[in-house]
Amino acid sequence: MNSYASLCEMAEDLSRRGSASAVVAFGERGEERRSYAALARDISRLAAGLVEAGLAPGAPVLLCAPNSPAWIIAYFAILRAGGLVVPLDDQSSDRELARVVGDCGAQRVFTARHHLAAFQALEKAGPMEIALLDGEGEGSRVKSWPQLLSDRSVALPEIDPDGFACLLYTSGTTGTPKAVPLSHRNILANIQALVASKLAGPGDRVLLPLPLHHAYPCTVGLLGTLASGAAVVLPAGVSGPQLVAALRASKATILIGVPRLYTALLAGIDAKVSKLGSTARIVFHVLLALALLLRRRLGLRVGRLIFAGLHRNLAPALRILGCGGARLDPEAAWKLEALGWEVLTGYGLTETSPLLTFSPRGRGRADTAGIALPGVDLRIDMQPGKTFGEILARGPSVFAGYRNNPEATRQAFTAEGWFRSGDVGFVDADGYLHIVGRAKEIIVLPGGKNIQPEDVETAYAASPMIRDAAVFEHGGALTGLLVPDDEAIRARGTASVRNLLRDAVEEVSLRLPSYQRLSGYRLTRETLPRTHLGKLRRHLLHDIYERAERGSVPTAAAPLSAADRELLAAQPAAGVWAWLAERFPDRPLTLDTSPQLDLQIDSLEWVELSFELEEQLGIALTGEAIAQIVTLRDLLLAVNAAADGAGRRAPAAAPRTEDVRWLRPLGPLLAILSRAAYAFNRLVVRLVFRLRVEGAESLPPEAAYILTPNHVSFLDPFVVAAALPPQLLKNVYWAGWTGMLFAGPLSRLLSRVTRVFPVDPDRSPASSLALGQKVLEDAHILVWFPEGRRAPSGELGPFHPGVGLLLQRAGVAAVPTLISGTYEALPRGRWLPRLGQVTVAFGAAKGAEELAALGEGADAQTRIADGLRRAVAELGSRDGRRSE
Repeated sequence: MNSYASLCEMAEDLSRRGSASAVVAFGERGEERRSYAALARDISRLAAGLVEAGLAPGAPVLLCAPNSPAWIIAYFAILRAGGLVVPLDDQSSDRELARVVGDCGAQRVFTARHHLAAFQALEKAGPMEIALLDGEGEGSRVKSWPQLLSDRSVALPEIDPDGFACLLYTSGTTGTPKAVPLSHRNILANIQALVASKLAGPGDRVLLPLPLHHAYPCTVGLLGTLASGAAVVLPAGVSGPQLVAALRASKATILIGVPRLYTALLAGIDAKVSKLGSTARIVFHVLLALALLLRRRLGLRVGRLIFAGLHRNLAPALRILGCGGARLDPEAAWKLEALGWEVLTGYGLTETSPLLTFSPRGRGRADTAGIALPGVDLRIDMQPGKTFGEILARGPSVFAGYRNNPEATRQAFTAEGWFRSGDVGFVDADGYLHIVGRAKEIIVLPGGKNIQPEDVETAYAASPMIRDAAVFEHGGALTGLLVPDDEAIRARGTASVRNLLRDAVEEVSLRLPSYQRLSGYRLTRETLPRTHLGKLRRHLLHDIYERAERGSVPTAAAPLSAADRELLAAQPAAGVWAWLAERFPDRPLTLDTSPQLDLQIDSLEWVELSFELEEQLGIALTGEAIAQIVTLRDLLLAVNAAADGAGRRAPAAAPRTEDVRWLRPLGPLLAILSRAAYAFNRLVVRLVFRLRVEGAESLPPEAAYILTPNHVSFLDPFVVAAALPPQLLKNVYWAGWTGMLFAGPLSRLLSRVTRVFPVDPDRSPASSLALGQKVLEDAHILVWFPEGRRAPSGELGPFHPGVGLLLQRAGVAAVPTLISGTYEALPRGRWLPRLGQVTVAFGAAKGAEELAALGEGADAQTRIADGLRRAVAELGSRDGRRSE
């Protein structure tokens, strides 16, 4: 690379690469290619046209449009004509555009047609020359950019290397954005370092899906690529299929991305692996572990060979993943390395043009942000007793100060002239920078623990059930906002969304240190506010949290599509919509409203809701159909499908035919196996865990009733079976979760032998309750765990109202049952039990009316369930055993 004095000299030098591809863009009209010579020619012609149009040296020119070859031409042409480029987010609101225009005083803009009305409205404050990058002109004040091209010989201004090239506005993640002017010399310091690092070269194709108004994609992805002689590839969009299409069609060798892009890539790979057979999944994970071991311990890169098929199908030529904009989780970085890509991370800020550090080719360390660029000095402002501190920097890429904001500038620099990054980290013995977090974002809890929110957010968002997560301090505790993953929940079953998400949160929490676990959280279906580079706009989170806490949703609903309008106009969906509006008069309903989260419909209420639909509107929804409902749009589509289906569907309250077979009497051989299994279980539990049984003598000898134990461990059903008198076992049926006890042939055989029938509260709550009711109607004893799940802490959790409904319908009594000691023996997350005594205490049988009188709740089912919980808790309070 030549030693350019300004970006204008770099623009003039582009033509020497001739017919080599400079830009490859994909869009609605297919592929568009620009050679270096053609790019240089259009830049020169547009610069001449701007000078002829009266652009004064140093005058700000807004650039607000999606990525395109025209955007790149306009960027260089403004610089070449002596102007100051002001790149803006294409998704800026009208208010944000007005604020920037008022701040910088721009009177000229290159933009897209969808911003035309907003910029025309700003002409009230002064004339605005508008050039469209994506359409035809509309008169003298609104032109298409080709109309500004000039072939005349025009004297272009001399450029001062220390003069400002662009004015960037920070993303404003913590408040009002600040204006950052960068000089030609600032930006060129980064470009020269990138070229020297040989990240890219002639023959490389660099895919750039990030918006060019940010310093990182503009400097690293655009300017660094062109200075290296490589081609910039612009995809048609940022969706997964669009990126993969661009990767394949362009044969891209390098991808410039942000952490969220790469975590999405890994999630996509994991999703495909999960659909493989069990043997293939095991082989994949073993090979991945081997590749990771060889990469980390010996520095060997074997992933590209081992996973050749993955690379061939995804992006055959892709070899380097460049990552910036935020901290990449080290675990994700190492996994990408193990899969066969070279991950090169960097660190910097808008104020540093943006790079301060970058990973050298062949010497990158996935868990670091690289080493300092040539000419950059780093210093860590270490605090007493800490192993890290604020990162301070100085060097040619560091800006001189904020525009028209002397107070912010004063706070940004130390007395010795070091720039305060606001990030904290440390430099290791080899000179590699490690980022700990953002100083302003680190949460300090009352106990003195420092928490980097991004680490906690990454952990919770890694759950398949959680699409996004944000954490912050609220009332002195670590609190979170969690966005459910609709598709994952639909695949799992939606009737108990809150339970599914509660289990997901608890599973993640068990893997975290206690001080990083969420003390509380709220579920929201609002998209968390992020910049294009994936950083959370944290100052907006509290408003979303308050809305989630109130159970309210944003008032602005997305405009209805033609398909949505047709759905709401057709019967029977139109009748159901009117019925919903009448049933939930105090809730604003949209097609995207979540029945479970926004309307607070739980699994039992789905049962009641399905009854009402059938009785009032003549529409019967199956449990399978209900399990796929995530939004009211899904409900209306299910209603239409049920109405269009051939014949009448089975009533929602009936058990599924395929499940009833689990209640048939055992044949002679299975009966022998059943007695043997129970006898063996009784022997093992009583010997190993020194089982103690209380109250067994009070169990009714015949008549149907429900045993309702608490649930804290996988050992619970084995312990209850060992505690029951042998003469009763032949009459006992157990409700068992389909996801565990019916997953394979061996588990299904064991379930059949021990009289376990399938319960799926997420997909078919009505059928599950109907099966339980049939067991009782046939005069059997039913074991039903009313908590529905293992309590993660060993404490007694709330009982679901379903058990109250079951007691009401069957007209039988419940026997409160308390299990103690199994949590200590085998809690969640542990696979090998500890030895110790366990106890099962049976209480006196109580009817539904007696239980309802003991409990509290809005309806009879809830009062019965709550009364039953209190009766179980009372068994523990008698001798101090764990219950609450």
